[in-house]
Amino acid sequence: MSFLGSGSGGGTDGGPGNDPKKPSPARVGIWLVVGAVGVYMLASGVIGIVSGGG
Repeated sequence: MSFLGSGSGGGTDGGPGNDPKKPSPARVGIWLVVGAVGVYMLASGVIGIVSGGG
């Protein structure tokens, strides 16, 4: 049972039609979540600085 897909973790063991340089959908989803959290933290920091902090 693997949450991030099948294989040994390399992601390059796919069969025909799989591009080894293309990230898996699970990896794309993880990066979207990480990016969203980063944007939220950056925006909240800028808003805090602009509003005078607390």
